[in-house]
Amino acid sequence: MDIRAFLDYDTPPCSRANGHFQVIELIELKDENEIDISHLATNGRIYTSIEELRRQLDMAYGMPISQIDVIEED
Repeated sequence: MDIRAFLDYDTPPCSRANGHFQVIELIELKDENEIDISHLATNGRIYTSIEELRRQLDMAYGMPISQIDVIEED
């Protein structure tokens, strides 16, 4: 499963130096289709790592997912 994450490192208190970010948009790449799954990320939440975002997506899918490849774009 591939997920493209558009991340915001600029809105306070986010900081690229500290690795903090908010999720702007999440797109699941399934076959040749793009599915907007932005609703799975908590709006306005400050994440401290990609791993923290992966754990939330695991919980949102309702089962452990062995691997989610997150492509970081800003």
